[in-house]
Amino acid sequence: MDFLVIKAGIIGFSESNGHPYSFSSIINGFSEEYYLKSEWNVILDYLKKQPESNFGFKNVKVTHAFTQDFKITQSICNCSFIENACKSIDELFDAVDAIIIARDDWQSHLELARDFLKRGIPVFIDKPLSLSFEEMKFFEKYIYNAKLMSCSGFRFCEELDNIRNDKSKIDDIFFITGNILNDLEKYGIHLIDALSGISNEFHSFYSVERTLTKHDQYHIKYKNGKEFMLNCLGDVKKIFNLKLIGNKNIIDLNLNNNFSAFRRTLKNFFYMIEHNVSPIDYSETYNIMNLLNYASKLEKGERKKF
Repeated sequence: MDFLVIKAGIIGFSESNGHPYSFSSIINGFSEEYYLKSEWNVILDYLKKQPESNFGFKNVKVTHAFTQDFKITQSICNCSFIENACKSIDELFDAVDAIIIARDDWQSHLELARDFLKRGIPVFIDKPLSLSFEEMKFFEKYIYNAKLMSCSGFRFCEELDNIRNDKSKIDDIFFITGNILNDLEKYGIHLIDALSGISNEFHSFYSVERTLTKHDQYHIKYKNGKEFMLNCLGDVKKIFNLKLIGNKNIIDLNLNNNFSAFRRTLKNFFYMIEHNVSPIDYSETYNIMNLLNYASKLEKGERKKF
């Protein structure tokens, strides 16, 4: 599919999630003046560290924005040079070539995405896509047909490039620990998706157990025999850490480059639009959503085998 310009629309805002700002600014550039008037100085800080060449994509521009709060919509538009602050989602249907749904509350995703997908408009949906089996059935054909993409940006994070490019580094890895702030659904998925992005070894799950620890800890076993102990630590300082342990190697990584992870995610989305190729197989997305669905319902000490 060829466009002179891919006109993208950004939709949605959920509490404590600045993705509508960061995604829009990575595509359009940013206004320091307006960011200083917003509550997102943490985003401004990492945007300012980037060279100008890291902003923008050839023939792509965010032209419209809509959220459930028009003041927030105006703020996003001002921070990221978006021309059209919309008061209704209907304003986007005939105005854009692609949609980015930047809300991480999965319960909102189907309602926001449905009419765009039915119109054939490609959609990116922030993680997690959905923890509903029925909703996943609806989304299935759109992922297969390269009209829908959903993942955590850490699937593409640059800190894992050395492993992606030389998978022999994880040949002897048998145990992995992950430490993340906040909860499983919105934050634990970052590390689950990051591992899935390394190798197809991490696409299929054997079981998940919620352990008896004070914090939320999940013992995930893969069908390849590798194990992942995921610690969701709640209200702590920012931490996105993976430690891969083998007989010969120990790889300790902090995933901190949000800008690169988000930019690469958007690059894959726009590649999908232009080349009609899904960057993530449906089975991967489904398996991760299935894991989260069951894991989120486990009581401490309970185990689910797949």
